[in-house]
Amino acid sequence: LREASRLGVMAALNVYQGILNRVRANDYNNFTERAFVTLPEKALLVGKSWWRVQELQWFSEAHTREESRLTSEIFEAMHEDGN
Repeated sequence: LREASRLGVMAALNVYQGILNRVRANDYNNFTERAFVTLPEKALLVGKSWWRVQELQWFSEAHTREESRLTSEIFEAMHEDGN
């Protein structure tokens, strides 16, 4: 997923999850009770989404660095064995 889209997708995921939780709390009665997330709850969920996107980015970068380090070690070991 492109970096520019990650926050929007994560925020939508969290907001719709919040709505689903309300539907469940209403015993799936969406005909007489409206399931929604309030504006303050949405703001909190967007903040949570931003934090999660940052975590995922950090983990991705850390994984890439580790993968690069291991690849270099393997490459060096292969060349050492050839001498």
